[in-house]
Amino acid sequence: MGRLKEAAIGGPPESKTDWALHFFSIIPKVACAFIPNADLLGGYPCFVLSIAMVGLITFFVQESARSISCAMGIPQSVAAITIVALGTSLPDTLASRAAALADETADASVGNITGSNSVNIFLGLGLPWTVGAIYWTAKGFDGMPVPDIGLGYSVLVFEILAVICLGGFGFRRWRFGYELGGRGKYTTGLVFGSLWVLFITLSSIYLMHDIKMW
Repeated sequence: MGRLKEAAIGGPPESKTDWALHFFSIIPKVACAFIPNADLLGGYPCFVLSIAMVGLITFFVQESARSISCAMGIPQSVAAITIVALGTSLPDTLASRAAALADETADASVGNITGSNSVNIFLGLGLPWTVGAIYWTAKGFDGMPVPDIGLGYSVLVFEILAVICLGGFGFRRWRFGYELGGRGKYTTGLVFGSLWVLFITLSSIYLMHDIKMW
C-alpha cells in the first residue's frame, strides 16, 4: 500500500532534509523561475538571463561569505577558499557526478570539471582583472593595486596537490586501466577529499597567522 501511495504522488515523501534545503534555496529558486523556456526566440533570452542569474547568485554567495567572515572574525580570503569556493563549485561537482553516472566512460564528467574551472580561471578571473587594470590606469594609477593576501603560497600548495592528484589518475590508469570508478574508487575518493582538506588547512593557517615565507 505504501509503494502504491509513493507511486501515486510521484515518489517517496519529502524528508526534513529536503524541506530544509528547499527553504535554504528558496530565493535562488524564485529568481530562476523568471528565466523563460529555451524554446523562446531561439533560446537567447534563456541564455542571457541564465548568465545574469548566475552572477546574481554568485554575488549573494560572496556577500553571505563576507558577512560570515566578519561575524566569525576570520580573514575574507579564508572565507573565499571555503564558503565561496564551495558555493560556486558544488553545482559543477553535482553536474559532473550526474555526467559520470550517465556516461559509460565518464569522459563528460572530466570534461565538465576541467572546462568549468578553465572558464573560472581564464575568463572569470582574467576579464575582471583586465577591466580593473584599465579602470585604475584611467584613474592615473600604475595598474590595479593588489594586496598581498597569500595568493602565491596558496597557488604553490594547490599546484603540489594537483600534481599528486594527477599522479593518482596516472596510477589508476596504469594499475586498473581506467581513472574513475571500479576498484579502489572509495579509497581514491577519500584520498582526493583529503587533499582538499589539506589545501584548506594549510592555506587557512598561512592566511590567519600571516606567515611570510618569502
